[in-house]
Amino acid sequence: MENCLDGYNNQICVVYLDDILVFAPTFDQHVENLRKVLKRLQLHGVKLKPSKCKLFQRQVRYLGRVVSEEGYKMDPAEIQPVLALKERTPTTVGELRQILGFLGYYRSYVANFSIRARPLYDLLGKSTKTMTKRIEWEKEEED
Repeated sequence: MENCLDGYNNQICVVYLDDILVFAPTFDQHVENLRKVLKRLQLHGVKLKPSKCKLFQRQVRYLGRVVSEEGYKMDPAEIQPVLALKERTPTTVGELRQILGFLGYYRSYVANFSIRARPLYDLLGKSTKTMTKRIEWEKEEED
């Protein structure tokens, strides 16, 4: 899809796999950008499923974020799984890596993320590469 929209990506649209966001500062420009993108897709034989298309939205959910003219913020639907992590302490290296990957995606929403996550990364560093190795938690990691 990125090759198909080469020259447009990050100029009038954002492409991730098969998701395309078309954007513009004004409604008229948005219509023009949408025409350009649709024409290019047609030229490359890409077919769209109308039921999956959302046109002329002021705000959309995209890759775990809510994107609007004001910028982007964390999708409220994604906040609950993050909060639920407090209830479930990882017990193996594999579980900790999975959680750190999940949290790393949202690092831009957490002030001083690298400082706060450092004890967890340090804990991971103490462990072997074996995903099933048990983790021994201390007070610092719990906080």
